[in-house]
Amino acid sequence: MRKIFLCLFIVFLLASFLSINLSKVFASSYTSFYLLQSGSYNSLSEARSDFNNIDNKLILYENNSYNVYLGVSLSLSNINLMKKKYNNGYSFYVKELYTDNKKFIKNMKSFDYMLKFSKRENMDSIISIMLSYYEENFNYLK
Repeated sequence: MRKIFLCLFIVFLLASFLSINLSKVFASSYTSFYLLQSGSYNSLSEARSDFNNIDNKLILYENNSYNVYLGVSLSLSNINLMKKKYNNGYSFYVKELYTDNKKFIKNMKSFDYMLKFSKRENMDSIISIMLSYYEENFNYLK
């Protein structure tokens, strides 16, 4: 009986050690970014009609539904800026994703910087570029 407990204890220690090291490796090689989602629909026509007054959107077919995204950013503060911009009765969900695509990260940092210091009237064009760049890098179709 003691041997079983000793073995379980050793397995537990090894598992704890490995999970800590794996999380450090994962954290160091991937960068998180965020998508601002504002709807999930059964049909493309529903998604388009509910957001027909917003030009800058990305509609992706994922997991048997059409998800509407209004922004993408490496920065939660920029996601919050986007939420304020679109605060017309929409509900939002922030989806956190990870990438190791260095070019994507570098360019998104530049876009984030422009968005952070842009005037409200210039936000649309920057958000449009960010969504297009996300779509281009992750091979999604509208």
